[in-house]
Amino acid sequence: MLMATYKAMLHLRRIALGVALMAVIAVASYQAYTSWKLQHQPPPAAPRHTTVKPKIGPGSIHQIISVTQFTPAAAEAEAKQNYGSEIATSPYGVTRVLFTYISTGVDNKPIIVYARAYIPNTSKAPVLAMAPGTTGVGDQCAASLEQPATHNWANYESHMMAYATQGYAGVITDYEGMRDPGSIHHYMIGTLEGQAVLDSIRALKVLPQAHNRIDSNAIFAAGYSQGGHAAFWADTLNASYAPDIHLAGIIGWGPVMDVSQSLAGITQGSTLDWFGPSVLVSYADYYKVAFPLNNILLPQWQPNLTADVLGHCIDTDIAFWGTNPAKVYTPPFLDGLKSGSLPADQFGPLQAEMQTNQVGSEPTATPKLINQGQLDNVILPSQAQSAMTRICANTRGPAELKMYAKTTHYTIMRESFRDTLDWMNHIVRHDGTSPSSCS
Repeated sequence: MLMATYKAMLHLRRIALGVALMAVIAVASYQAYTSWKLQHQPPPAAPRHTTVKPKIGPGSIHQIISVTQFTPAAAEAEAKQNYGSEIATSPYGVTRVLFTYISTGVDNKPIIVYARAYIPNTSKAPVLAMAPGTTGVGDQCAASLEQPATHNWANYESHMMAYATQGYAGVITDYEGMRDPGSIHHYMIGTLEGQAVLDSIRALKVLPQAHNRIDSNAIFAAGYSQGGHAAFWADTLNASYAPDIHLAGIIGWGPVMDVSQSLAGITQGSTLDWFGPSVLVSYADYYKVAFPLNNILLPQWQPNLTADVLGHCIDTDIAFWGTNPAKVYTPPFLDGLKSGSLPADQFGPLQAEMQTNQVGSEPTATPKLINQGQLDNVILPSQAQSAMTRICANTRGPAELKMYAKTTHYTIMRESFRDTLDWMNHIVRHDGTSPSSCS
């Protein structure tokens, strides 16, 4: 009996060992098969959510640098720095985005430009694309670097917040060559300015923070001083450079409409003595020409002209260059400015180049508004009046020149704030025909 039991147990043990051995062989076979399969099967298909890098072109986002959220109260506080009691209680918080985008530079080469967007927390906001006034030519003078508490170049943050608190999505661009160690800013070159404005609008439209929050059918290009020059150039270039953008209106606050007339203003009381040196440095580099500086500038300004121009921003320009043109320019050059004639044999192609960058003759149908201070001693009122003569002779749409009797160059944006909002809202709501100063 015991012997039978022992034999049975031995038989069961042999069966268990056999099963275990078969399991080991099966596992080893499966592992070998799996290894072979992984080595010989085709690579897996890309997952469905893989992001394809978009094609880079004008208006593409290059980099989002920072995103800051402002409560309605914080946005109001920023706006009131410039506008005070003009700013009523706003329901809108604002998202501010500092970013870079792709634009077109000299010789049609792609460049990187800085910009800031101010997007109210609402949907279908009309757009105000802003171009700043002159902040300087050097990299350190870029509007995106402004610190109003220490160097106030107009406090563009406050300007943009003012319109954002009223429900307008804003974008304000730097200019070509700013914050670019490889290039200077080519000051008063209209095509480069206009392209930057248009590409900043394109960039705003694809900015993730603006998705489903802007109205692409209500886009206004606007600018202060130099920025007015840029905004009108954006209108000039719109159809050829950016037909994908529909501009609903163009606004200039004390705008530069004629580079030659701006410079000539120094013989009629304008404080723009620094303007000529900036134009000379810019145009010499852009047009590849050596101006006869000995016929234009007094001797002390000639040797370090480029360094002097690049070394000062708008808050130190007047102190450096002064407000007496006789201490900066030669008598023959000032005589030429007074007469409206700068012969090329004496002064190089400066007159022709300035004329090339004039605006106001574009035969567009875009509604236009110029806000001008009667007490402006930077861009003289006569320049806006001359521009309206050209605009009325060529434009196919309404154009209005609104004069403010007690307003200077530095207060025109604030004094015209409500009128500008009404003008834009009128267009956004399609409330009939815009007013026009043209007969």
